[in-house]
Amino acid sequence: MALFLAIPLLLALTDYSLRSPMHFQQVQETLARPLAKLVLFVIIAGLCYHLIAGVRHLIMDFNIGENLTAARTSSRLAIGMSIILSVIVGWGVLM
Repeated sequence: MALFLAIPLLLALTDYSLRSPMHFQQVQETLARPLAKLVLFVIIAGLCYHLIAGVRHLIMDFNIGENLTAARTSSRLAIGMSIILSVIVGWGVLM
């Protein structure tokens, strides 16, 4: 749900930044603030988890890892991988 609500925000920021160089500068200044960086990191983390969990479910569609033990292991692996991916992408984008 949070990703669904973040899409209009990201589209509005993109639209506003493309209007003129001055608007682009204003968006850059806004996104340089710590609260904006935190919001962007949360959105990035949600997208990373969504990506990894989607791949996990695609693998499970091929009847791989559908028993309870394998499903629990793959869910923990998905959470761990999404944390690592979120940190890597967040560091690259926000720093």
